[in-house]
Amino acid sequence: SERADSLYEAAQSHLRGRRMQAAERDLRLALQADSTHYNTSVALSRVHRQWRRYAAAERLLVRTMAVHPHRVEAPFEYARLRSAMGDRPGAIGSLRQVIEQEPATQAAYSALARLLVIPGRQMDLGAAAAALDQALALDPGDQQAMFYRGQVDLYRGDWQGARGFFSDLLQLRPDHFATSYQLGHLHYRQAEYTDAARLFARM
Repeated sequence: SERADSLYEAAQSHLRGRRMQAAERDLRLALQADSTHYNTSVALSRVHRQWRRYAAAERLLVRTMAVHPHRVEAPFEYARLRSAMGDRPGAIGSLRQVIEQEPATQAAYSALARLLVIPGRQMDLGAAAAALDQALALDPGDQQAMFYRGQVDLYRGDWQGARGFFSDLLQLRPDHFATSYQLGHLHYRQAEYTDAARLFARM
């Protein structure tokens, strides 16, 4: 409805201004005006998650996914909720559902890779690399995906691959602290001390 649309837009303005209580009020009013308003449902579930009201967020998302089974924003948010709740397998499953429904959802590949590469847990580095390669195919300038792809190669012991991704990232963003450190450390481990010192000097 027009009222729900208007309240949703007002809530977005409040969220940009970090006025969380006002945003939540308008989102609730929007759902009163239209109980199936998709964007409002996803946005309110996100607010619930941020305040750790996980049960409320889950109820809202499950209902929203049932009413709108062919859209991917709610399953993507559901993956973030499951991750916040400590349910890594559930989050991975939701992200794979998003990718199956809409293969061009670039953010889903990056999010999936981050869940597949958590130090201290069993890591699926091959699947993570494939997900990040797909993310970069969809958006070659995604600096976060580029950094994580280099990290995956580090975990796999592919130093040359890691150097390639880190070097490409520094071409795009010379002031990226973590990348300068990782690339400098690689140079140091390979006795390339001048290059290592040059990179460490940036930090």
